[in-house]
Amino acid sequence: FAGVQFADFEPKSFSYAPPEGCAPPWAAVVLDADFSVTAGRQFDRTGTIWVGGANVYFGTTAEPSAAVSRSWHIERDLTDYSPVFATAQPGQVDLDNLVDGTFTGVLSGSASLAFYPLERHQRAPAAADVVLPLSAGPTGGTVDLATTADRLARTFTLPRNVERAFLDVYA
Repeated sequence: FAGVQFADFEPKSFSYAPPEGCAPPWAAVVLDADFSVTAGRQFDRTGTIWVGGANVYFGTTAEPSAAVSRSWHIERDLTDYSPVFATAQPGQVDLDNLVDGTFTGVLSGSASLAFYPLERHQRAPAAADVVLPLSAGPTGGTVDLATTADRLARTFTLPRNVERAFLDVYA
């Protein structure tokens, strides 16, 4: 996604497609993202990026001052998540932001994935065989688990002969 403004509470959708002419396995997959907030009054906001329901980024924004805007760059190695990027799928960015007469800082951002092909005779790095996302929906989204009645559940069919499994949890 590129040049997206975040001045409300609506998820921003984008379409993801794997890179043409650079088939998996990859030597590395890296998220490159740039965000900024205009000068004004604003609090830090939680931001998430999802591809096919899998969370590929979770973090917070910087706060501006009345006279100084802020910008920052993010890089995250997502090679472990390579199966997510093998097929075209929807994505979404959640960066809820209130802009009104009191809170005047407008957030904006762009992000891309950099795919690094294997060199000749290079072995592919260890990566998941499958990524099973657990989110609010097929394009992603956090789930509020504030009470004992709140639930986040999904039934998975696991591959046969699982040797190891990893769980990424963001609280």
